[in-house]
Amino acid sequence: MSEKDLIPIDFITLIIQVLDGSISDAQFAELDQFIAEHPEAAQTYMECLASHVGLTDMGQMVPMPEDPTDDWELYSQDELLTLLQEKNLREETVEAPTSLHFSPNLPAEERRRQIELYAREQLESFLRQQHPDLPMTPLPRRSSLADTLGSLRQNLTQGLRASIKVAKAAAVILIVFSLLGLVGLIAYANRTVATVVETVDARWDRPLGLQARLRAQPIRLEEGYARIRLNQGAEVILQAPSAIELINGNRLSLDSGWITAQVPRQAQGFSVVTPISEVIDYGTEFGLLVGQDSASELHVFQGEVGLQTSTYRQASTQNLIAGQVATQNPRGRIEQAQIQQRTRLFMRQLPANTSLGMPGKRLNLADLVGGGNGLGTGLMGQGLNPGSGDITGTPLVLNAVSQGFQPVDELMFVDGVFIPDAGQGPIVTTSTGLTLDQGPDSLGLCRASITCGGITPRSTFNLKTMTLDDNTEPNTPTIAMTANAGITFDLRQLRSAMSGVSIQRFQCQTGLPTQRASEDLQIWVLVDGEARFAEHFSSEGQRQQQIDIDITPNDQFLTFMVTAPAENDALPLALFVNPMLELD
Repeated sequence: MSEKDLIPIDFITLIIQVLDGSISDAQFAELDQFIAEHPEAAQTYMECLASHVGLTDMGQMVPMPEDPTDDWELYSQDELLTLLQEKNLREETVEAPTSLHFSPNLPAEERRRQIELYAREQLESFLRQQHPDLPMTPLPRRSSLADTLGSLRQNLTQGLRASIKVAKAAAVILIVFSLLGLVGLIAYANRTVATVVETVDARWDRPLGLQARLRAQPIRLEEGYARIRLNQGAEVILQAPSAIELINGNRLSLDSGWITAQVPRQAQGFSVVTPISEVIDYGTEFGLLVGQDSASELHVFQGEVGLQTSTYRQASTQNLIAGQVATQNPRGRIEQAQIQQRTRLFMRQLPANTSLGMPGKRLNLADLVGGGNGLGTGLMGQGLNPGSGDITGTPLVLNAVSQGFQPVDELMFVDGVFIPDAGQGPIVTTSTGLTLDQGPDSLGLCRASITCGGITPRSTFNLKTMTLDDNTEPNTPTIAMTANAGITFDLRQLRSAMSGVSIQRFQCQTGLPTQRASEDLQIWVLVDGEARFAEHFSSEGQRQQQIDIDITPNDQFLTFMVTAPAENDALPLALFVNPMLELD
């Protein structure tokens, strides 16, 4: 036949008779001769056989049982493939099933084993039926794929000499081994690489429980905390909101959020990929934060890690040891510092109980004053000198005077502090220069540090815990501020560290401590330099009040301020109890 010749209709009729088994010996001899004389016809014949075998065999891959009962279930092709998602195939010598009809209680591993054996059995049965006189070597049960193919090739060579029908055997082999290859690919793609071992108030972007096996895929922790263990032994604590992608049993990607990794010796080489860098561990403990803009901060608590960065401008590798911090801006630039500048940002163990600062729900501002991350990691009693911005390890008696706004670079979410005194002009309340023009006239003096916890120094060596009422627990999140003092929190930084979360409102209880009988002061709450709350409190009048302020996406700074009249040199104390940012 030439390329322009059409295949005769009689030839197509003979192929159909071959497929439905109605062809006679004389007709088969005619077909055999036509194929031998016309290579194009042989190719058409092979394609027809392969298509027919593929459609037929795949359609009958999961036959119904002869007498189904309520305990049996017929699996569709998609459901059958789902059964292959957990582990790789293992070849074992067991009796081959007569069908692929499984009980729902049959272990997934046993199902996979039966699928493979069923495919092999079907292939052997087909070859025996087509060529009863052809010596057949049983397909190996525990041999390598190369050995199996070699054996099949030898059988097929002998069969082709006997009859052209062995072309159908080639198609069967193609289908069978395509199925086995598909099984292997699905098993590999859906292998599990980690396990959820502990959670506290966790809510994921999908249903996950304790001991849940995690595949190589993206997951997001919306609320709470979780500890997962990768297959090679590294353990990672997540605090919400965090988005990760598990890559394999010793590697993951942190797109945004907070993790703390503890890496045993057998998991050395554990790595975390960020949008612009990669952290490679050498058997240690470290914390890593990735913000919305891909900026990151790495803390090394023990051992050593390598930080590799690659951007369109530079590529570099730096090693960090215990006690060091590396920050990386969105352009990839790395700066190193000592870990004291970020004292307690990371959760190194899960909290025993739910704290008022809950990731994905609310942030505790008192914890930020203590150098924490807003979730309870801060140091009770730590404070700030409002005159200098220095961190004070314990509550201190001061005689600080107003020197303008003082940035606090060492605390990520505290923009700065100041001593308000409108007698010196407009009060600067933020690092960007926002001012309160109608502020109070004060002494311009502060005698105590702004403190995490209701702790105030009565003298250098005498500390006292203050509460708004006698029923308040001593460890309730509280900010203690003696007039005259101000502190500003950076809402921009908080949003950057919480990908996908918005700040909805600020709430707290404020007022005078019960432990002091005579007080007279004013409490302010500012948003971007504008007063949203300004109330007078005294022992003779109002002593407590609830604050509830809406926060919009455009608001950048939240400021607390306590002032006393210029003629009042007693410098009274105010408390902010449960100061929380509510999140959505």
